[in-house]
This record gives sequence, C-alpha cells and structure tokens, in this order.
Amino acid sequence: MGSSHKKNAEVSSASPMPSRYRVSVHHSRDSDSKQWCATQVLTLRGIERVLRQFFTKLLHLDMESSDNISWFGNTWEQIIELAFSSANASGGRDTMELRIAGIDILVLCCQLSCEAGISAAATPVRVGTNMQVVNGALRSVQQKPLVSLQNHDKSLSELSHERLQTFKETRRTFFLKAYDVLERFSDILYHREEEEEENSYFTEPSILQVLNKLTQGLTKLYECCKENELSPHSAVQFMVCTKVQKDDLEGRMVNMINSVAIHAFGDLNSRYLTQAQRSCLDLLSSMCRHGSARAFERLAVMGGKAFFW
Repeated sequence: MGSSHKKNAEVSSASPMPSRYRVSVHHSRDSDSKQWCATQVLTLRGIERVLRQFFTKLLHLDMESSDNISWFGNTWEQIIELAFSSANASGGRDTMELRIAGIDILVLCCQLSCEAGISAAATPVRVGTNMQVVNGALRSVQQKPLVSLQNHDKSLSELSHERLQTFKETRRTFFLKAYDVLERFSDILYHREEEEEENSYFTEPSILQVLNKLTQGLTKLYECCKENELSPHSAVQFMVCTKVQKDDLEGRMVNMINSVAIHAFGDLNSRYLTQAQRSCLDLLSSMCRHGSARAFERLAVMGGKAFFW
C-alpha cells in the first residue's frame, strides 16, 4: 500500500494539470496558430462594426482637427493594410476565416468611402413585423433611426461649399486607397495561387471559397459605385480632384473580374462552371446592362465563337 501511494504521488506531481480540470479543445482551436488566427478574426470583425457605425463621424472629426496630420487617414491606411495581410494569409483551411474577414474589410472600406455609400449596395428588405435589413443587419423599424439619418443629412447640408468639397475630396482619396489595395490583393492572389497550383488540374476548394468571396465583394462594390466611380465615365469624373490621379476604375474592375473568372476553374472534366465563375459572368452582364463597353468586350472574348453563334 505504501509503494502504491508513493507511485500515485509521483504521477500526480508529474502531470501539469489534474484530469478533471482539462478542457477539450475543438480541432479548429487546438494550436497556438489557430487560436491567434481566431483572435485576429475577432479583431477584424470589431473594426468592421466600428467603421459601419462611425465612418462618417470619424471623417468629420478628422477634418475638424486643428492638427495638420490626418490621424484618421493614417488609421485608414493601417486598417486596409491589416485587411490586406489577413486576406493574403497562407495556411489553407486553417486561415479561411481570417482571409474571408480580410476581404470583407477591404470591400467594406471601398463601400463606405465611395460617393453613394454602403447604403447603395442593396435596397432595404422587410423581414417579419417591424423588422428591416439596414446595411446588412436586421433591425427594428422605429422613428429613432430615421431622426438620426435626418440629422446626418442636415449636418452635411449645413456645411459650406468649400467644406463640402473638401469632405468629398477627402472621402474620394480614402476610396482610392482602399480600391488600390483591393486590386493589389486580387493581383497577388491570382499570381500566387497560380504558382502554387501550376501542377494541379483544378483549383483547391479553399482557394475557390476565397475567390467566390472576392467575387461577391466585387458585386456589392459595383452596386455602390455603378453610378459614380465605376460608371463608364468614371475617368472623367475623377479629373475634378487635383490630388487624385486620373484613372480608369471601371477598366480595373473588369480586369479583376477577369482574373478571378480565369483562375476559379474546377475539374477539367466538369461540364459546369464554378460558383465564382458564374458570379463573374453575372457581374459582367450587370455592367453591360449599365452601359459598360469594356465588360461587353470581355464577355465577347470569353464567349469566343459561341458569342457569334
């Protein structure tokens, strides 16, 4: 009995934690890297909620600041770079949530900083009694949100002409910064995955999910910007601001869509397109209906002989 008791004492002292205090960890959180990835996702989702609610107010505060340094402009650049690095993370399925969160932030920054705003992405839809989808969130329909919206419009109308032009130019600068990073992510994603999968006959499912998420984001972005930044005459519109270089944003959007459509292929023996490719074709068709000659040309090239038939 004495030797048995001594042996049990040695075992209990060697184990770092009693068995009754051990917690079963899900396989998606069973390593330090996975837990850190989950922490990053929570951080990005928190940033997303803050930007959705306070972007315009933060932009106003930045303009009213007495310092010459744009603190919100510096923060904006850090946010989109963080989103870019997260969307461009490696690791396959383990970092899927992080990459999707990064794409959501990049698209959201473009939507918030465009002229029409994120409210132009979709029309409000009634869901149940006294409920409404507002900016992608389900909220109750009350008079209080309408009053705040009226106050927001009133605050913009009270600005002088010079201040209003400064506000529009600053917002446009923010949009171009986010749009450049989104395009850079699309280009790097295409070339990096092309090198990794050059010996494969089809794209990995995890990469297809990322490409599908990117296509969905581009569709939402186009709905916000089709009347202004991404209209067929967007290059002429951007000439009014001396701080912004003249650029063809519509053509760059078509190139991003084309890159995703080419790379998001499935099995060579499959008779059907992938979800990302169908979304790309739908987006190009939507741009054609809105008068985009570049999108029409791209569809004609994709269709080949079938287009003429």
